[in-house]
Amino acid sequence: MTVSSSVYFNVLFFHLAHELGGFICAFNSGHCFRYCLTHHRDMKNIYKESQTLIRTAASHDLQVKQVQNVHADKSMYGISEISVLSNLPSFHPITSLPPDIMHDILEGIMPKLTSCLLHTIVSTRLCSAVQICQRINTFTYGTNDKRNRPPVFKEKDIF
Repeated sequence: MTVSSSVYFNVLFFHLAHELGGFICAFNSGHCFRYCLTHHRDMKNIYKESQTLIRTAASHDLQVKQVQNVHADKSMYGISEISVLSNLPSFHPITSLPPDIMHDILEGIMPKLTSCLLHTIVSTRLCSAVQICQRINTFTYGTNDKRNRPPVFKEKDIF
């Protein structure tokens, strides 16, 4: 299996942001997300923001204090320590660290945005769903991209 350098960069950047924010860097136990308190075992069943408890700056500060007093609570909150950047003016780990590109953009908003765009193209009759599916499914991928070809695109995928 080959992994591109951009994947390594994204993984390293994600770990670095977690570490700088004082968050636990293990993503297979406890509450491993910076922006919500979803447990790792529940993440495959969460589809909407309203289904989880959002981590705020205030709740994070309380959780940091709890972790400082009870070290065993680190995995419960996904926090290992106070952020090393906490002394910087106007910095807070919840509001100042950049989001994770892979999860938030590529797996988050981008599929939704693409779906809305395709739906709008079809509903305004700029192009038919059949035409879009045909173009996507017959696209010629280069040598390096063939193994990453998406599954067959169907009309129902647009609606």
